[in-house]
Amino acid sequence: QMLNMYSEKNILVIDDVETNLNLVEAILKKSHPEYNILLTKSGREGIELAQTKSPEVILLDIFMPDIDGFETCKKIKSDTTTCSIPILMVSAGGDSSDIRIEGLQSGADAIISKPFKREEFVALVNVMLRIKRAEDKLKKQNQELEVYIRKQIKEFHHAEDRFLQISGYALEFFWEIDINGVVTYISPKL
Repeated sequence: QMLNMYSEKNILVIDDVETNLNLVEAILKKSHPEYNILLTKSGREGIELAQTKSPEVILLDIFMPDIDGFETCKKIKSDTTTCSIPILMVSAGGDSSDIRIEGLQSGADAIISKPFKREEFVALVNVMLRIKRAEDKLKKQNQELEVYIRKQIKEFHHAEDRFLQISGYALEFFWEIDINGVVTYISPKL
């Protein structure tokens, strides 16, 4: 799945109105031709597509009949496999501060009102893509750091085990004291 995630770049659009889907698809095909545009009219299907297709960005309508955009957003953001996908809510109710607040509280990264200016819409999609790239870079760096730390711990334990083996057979006696004067090691001979 990791290979699939990096080899195929998708943008998922969830909106129950066919005309809106067609409009957004046309804009995205022109502005982001390197992406596959996935379309669905259902919040439930959108959640499934988010899990199986790992889109770079999700464009989500708020007012839908099966489950609304707020609930869809919450479900996507609460799933560990999809929580880092940026969500841009696109809604006719986006001018209302209550709607914007609820959208952001449900986990959306940004909200744009319908009707929108094409340039603003494309700019916000680009912001969402930048967020996704930054998240992916951070995840990769964290994974590399975890591998490095595990390797360092393994090397430390190996060196410690080796030290204890050697000190067990040494004829001299020695001890180790920490900075507080507490004895932390005493050789077996002592």
